[in-house]
Amino acid sequence: MAQSDATTDPPEAERYQALFEQAAVGVALIDTITGRFLRINQKYMEILGYPEAMLRELDYLQISEPQDLPADLAEMARLHRGEIREFTLEKRLLRADGAPIWVLLTVSAMWAVGEPPRHHVAIIQDISARRHAEAASRAARAELEEMLSALPDLLFDLDDEGRIFQFHASSLSQLALRPEQFLHRRVRDLFPPDVWEVVHSALAEALATGRSTGKVYQLGFGGTNRSFELSVARRAHSTGRPRFVAIVRDITDRVELVNERSAIEAQLRQSQKMEAVGTLAGGIAHDFNNLIAIIGMNLALLRAENPPTPQGDAALVRVEGAVARAKGLVDQILTFSRRQPGQGESTLANTVVEQATELLRATIRRGIDIVMEPATEPAWVRADPGQLHQVLINLGNNARQAIIGETGTIRFTVERVELTRALGAVPPGSYVRMSVADDGMGMPPDLLERIFEPFFTTKAPSEGTGLGLSVAHRIVVGHGGTLTVDSTPGAGSTFNVYLPAMEAEEPTPVVDPEVLRPGEGVRVLYVDDEVSLLTAVLRLLEQIGYAATGHSDPLLALEVFRADPYAFDILVTDLNMPGLSGLALARAVRTVRPELPIVVASGYLPGDDELGAAGLDFHLAKPFQLAQLGKVLGAALGRSGR
Repeated sequence: MAQSDATTDPPEAERYQALFEQAAVGVALIDTITGRFLRINQKYMEILGYPEAMLRELDYLQISEPQDLPADLAEMARLHRGEIREFTLEKRLLRADGAPIWVLLTVSAMWAVGEPPRHHVAIIQDISARRHAEAASRAARAELEEMLSALPDLLFDLDDEGRIFQFHASSLSQLALRPEQFLHRRVRDLFPPDVWEVVHSALAEALATGRSTGKVYQLGFGGTNRSFELSVARRAHSTGRPRFVAIVRDITDRVELVNERSAIEAQLRQSQKMEAVGTLAGGIAHDFNNLIAIIGMNLALLRAENPPTPQGDAALVRVEGAVARAKGLVDQILTFSRRQPGQGESTLANTVVEQATELLRATIRRGIDIVMEPATEPAWVRADPGQLHQVLINLGNNARQAIIGETGTIRFTVERVELTRALGAVPPGSYVRMSVADDGMGMPPDLLERIFEPFFTTKAPSEGTGLGLSVAHRIVVGHGGTLTVDSTPGAGSTFNVYLPAMEAEEPTPVVDPEVLRPGEGVRVLYVDDEVSLLTAVLRLLEQIGYAATGHSDPLLALEVFRADPYAFDILVTDLNMPGLSGLALARAVRTVRPELPIVVASGYLPGDDELGAAGLDFHLAKPFQLAQLGKVLGAALGRSGR
């Protein structure tokens, strides 16, 4: 009989035994009452590192991490009471070397009909690697959260429609809206259109290129208008609409700093521009004043040496008027270029403003009303009255030109004010404010930025030089004050002069009018490199009784003086001359005759401190009239004891 090729199946018991031993998870049969191990497979022993004999001497309580036992025992109690037939939990068991190991424990009770369970099967899987990975992931997430919380930026998860899904903020005060107001809603439905335009542009750019940076928008909340910078990056997202990470940074402080820096840079450029023009003005003042002085002196000679005729007198009057206008223009240029203020003295602001308004009333067209509102309390400042008068006249003329129609009002106001904080370059303190307001056409912001620039004007060439406001500004700043302007197109302008206030003080007595004193044979050494002016001045001095000697070469004049130092009673010298300056000439003369009176005549005089240091107490600003020269000569000779 032939043998069969069929393989005989193993008995049922052997098959279950093989499954038990070869299982890929740890399996143990445990006595439910005692907790002792009855059967243990190889994987169970590998996971815990115990040999079978040692495990049989232990119960499951002894190999459990004590901290995890309460949850384990609670589930076992429920199992024993029949409330559940199995349970699963994650817990730690102790290996043979004492190290804890994380396992996924599944316990199933073995029931007999009508009896509580006496045995249960415990299945364990080693999940240490997963638990360690999860712990590392949690630590990394916590570290990331800590890093993000330290950032001042806002982070948003949104799609290409601007719908917001998640956000991160270190503080909810950073948000313009509460989270429940914007989550799962679109930016375009929450914020103004200009904000959505910026966000939409950034999303479109990031969709096309992967990222977008540097988009800026403004949003008002919390009572202030704030500036934000938006950066967007596309992120991986498998389903649905494209998703993006948006980073929003509050750059308000940076924008304000940039604006402040830009304003400072603009002020610096303006200052440099005005400084350059001032230097130019100082450079040309000498020659320009000499030309005017030559014309003026020769006009005086014409009057003195020629018989008067009606036609000649009329022509001379016209020329003298032109000279006076030219002198006024040069005075404004010199005031602008001068680095030091005028001669400061106690000045009552009301008085200067009254004088300025009286002059303006006599010169402006009818129909323009000039109103003055004086200070109700004494308003004293330390200022050069002439220069302050010039400031007010310039501001009044500017107001007159701003009034287009036949009628209008210019209002002068004087009052004492207290500045509680700095205004431009002037510190807080007590000030006198002199305001000149008009109801003219006003000025737009772009003009306001330039009105104090020298030679800047919106008027026709025949109507203005562009120096009035720049000169006024330079005078006010030179007196330690500031000049501000408020203007609105169509609503007029108000210029405010702020000068430091001082306590009431008697004003300096008014100087007597200039008197032409006879020369009485006084010997004058006159030095000026401008020959035409020198010739005219010498002839005029001789006409009023002076014995005048002139030189256009200061080095030659010094030689003549050293040859006979006592041949002269007084020295009059120009300041800026080639070869030897007036100051250098004066010092050299003083080394020979310290007591000799010296007068400096120039269109661009240095400060009183510099003149005083050189021992020069007498000076005369060009162009001058003969009467002014005679007055200074008389004063200098009188002081010398003559």
